[in-house]
Amino acid sequence: MESRVQHVRSERRRSVVTALGIAAASGALGLHRPVRAHAGPHASAPASAAGRAAPRGVLLDHTGRRFELQRLAGRPSLLTFGFTQCSSTCPISMQTAAELLARVESDRLQVVFVSLEPLSDTPARLAKYLAAFSPSILGVTGDPVLIEAMADTFRVGVQRGGPEGLAHSSMWYLLDERAVVRAVAKYDAPVAELETLLTRTRVSTR
Repeated sequence: MESRVQHVRSERRRSVVTALGIAAASGALGLHRPVRAHAGPHASAPASAAGRAAPRGVLLDHTGRRFELQRLAGRPSLLTFGFTQCSSTCPISMQTAAELLARVESDRLQVVFVSLEPLSDTPARLAKYLAAFSPSILGVTGDPVLIEAMADTFRVGVQRGGPEGLAHSSMWYLLDERAVVRAVAKYDAPVAELETLLTRTRVSTR
């Protein structure tokens, strides 16, 4: 039975990775451990319920709307992974994102925060968390299997369990207008460095 479950999960992950249609960044990523451990209760609900977790096979943005990476096509994006209870790297990256969006027109650059704790980071929780930084940041949560597949595609380092709970790599992924990864930067990269990265990789934001 266990091998059958693993096979099904493997097939689902393979189909999701194919659907994402993006090139993952190469190279090993260092782990940055959040100070607080966090584990949320399991929940299931209709996709329209922004205050609850998404049902299986669905990703949602922080407004409760279904999300697919194809939505990012047409303009460059900076994407990162984390979770709302992270008290170390995630607030730093979100503050950087807010400062960057204040300097770059939000309709020319999309910043995306993907939760690695989708069972507890509901759209409503994501919305409240991101509002403290910038209303222009797009939060993504949903089916844990899809989130895991997305993290695997971007080669995000994730470790669960142990005294510190969730540990994850914290990087910025620069996607071009086709939602293809063009560059990677550290979570604490200065705003000026990210702006330079956008220019050097010829990803237009104006």
